[in-house]
Amino acid sequence: MASISSINTTANIQIILDRLTICFNEPNKEFVKKTCGLILSDKYTNEIPGMKVTANARYAVSARIPMPFSYDAVERHPVFFEAGPKLPGHPSYRLDFNPAKLTGDGIDELKCFLECIMDPTPEEFFGKGRVTRVDIAADLIGPDLNDLIVLASRKQKHGVYSNRYGVPETVYLGTPRSARVVAYTRPNKLSGVVATRLECRLKPRCLGEDIASLPNPFSKVTLYSVKALTGLGLPPQMLADSIRLRGVKPAIQGLDPKKRKMILAALDPSKSILPDASALWAGWPTALLAAGLGKELGMPLPLNTKQAA
Repeated sequence: MASISSINTTANIQIILDRLTICFNEPNKEFVKKTCGLILSDKYTNEIPGMKVTANARYAVSARIPMPFSYDAVERHPVFFEAGPKLPGHPSYRLDFNPAKLTGDGIDELKCFLECIMDPTPEEFFGKGRVTRVDIAADLIGPDLNDLIVLASRKQKHGVYSNRYGVPETVYLGTPRSARVVAYTRPNKLSGVVATRLECRLKPRCLGEDIASLPNPFSKVTLYSVKALTGLGLPPQMLADSIRLRGVKPAIQGLDPKKRKMILAALDPSKSILPDASALWAGWPTALLAAGLGKELGMPLPLNTKQAA
């Protein structure tokens, strides 16, 4: 396992677009009805292998579509598309998927699918649609979550999920209704390499064409080794668990002033071991291009980047 200090570099850390939800309002209701009809027609004729279509409380049509379409594809991952809102105020169309898990063929087929069932082009849908959720992730190779304390400014709600041995596996900072920071241990099943994934789950409600200029969400995140709390007169792991669950100030308020001062000094933002947030965020445009959505999101494409086309 790599040492914790080794994560202080952005060289091997890649920003990942881990989830994208886009909603689009179609002013012509007849076009929306036509879209619903086309999806239901594909369901009945089995044009799209593995597609499941139902209705829910919000939409007349809710489709779960594995992509790429081919059954013999190495990796198929579901895309969720909804159309025909049942309640006023809901957008005409809603698309939810994980770009990081779709292959290049999957992204291409998703664009083709949207072009075939809707009046707006994929460029219009992604560029002029409203982004209601975007998850932006970074994997820190080496330490697992039990070795780390993750903090985020202005996040007053804290939640921790542990395994049956009491080892923290997931930490939530913030609420599901707001922008949220989530950290969890993420072992690679093939290589066995352990990583801690930092995930900023944002709800920007911006246009898709503005997503590349989002403010840096990692600038509000700080990261510390549990070992930084060694020598303060308290068991480091116990103190770290209390901070994860309650936040820094509530966790230390019962201690004497000298210990509080020492703990706050150990958790000074300048001592965060998270790689430089600005350098980390510089990889965000590359993540959008790697997801195959550069043109749709109005980004200038590198002339020699075939993947971004």
